[in-house]
Amino acid sequence: FRVPMRIFCRQTLKEYFDPSEHFLLTKLGFDKYEELFGYHYPFGKYDQIYCPEYVIGAMENVGAITFNERYIFKEKPDEIVRL
Repeated sequence: FRVPMRIFCRQTLKEYFDPSEHFLLTKLGFDKYEELFGYHYPFGKYDQIYCPEYVIGAMENVGAITFNERYIFKEKPDEIVRL
């Protein structure tokens, strides 16, 4: 993939987190937006950061999206919760 991607979370949550689905969905999203708008992602990296005690759900920043770590599920969520 042409944009380097990384995902960060606390070590204590690592066992519950499988980044492969996140990377797949992110890459599909990049492809779709590039197809729709005819414009490539303009930044040199894309990070997803899961933050403890983060008040809001998520925030988009240039080159990084920060998420509340409650979106890392400790048990497999049902389809409604995932969406």
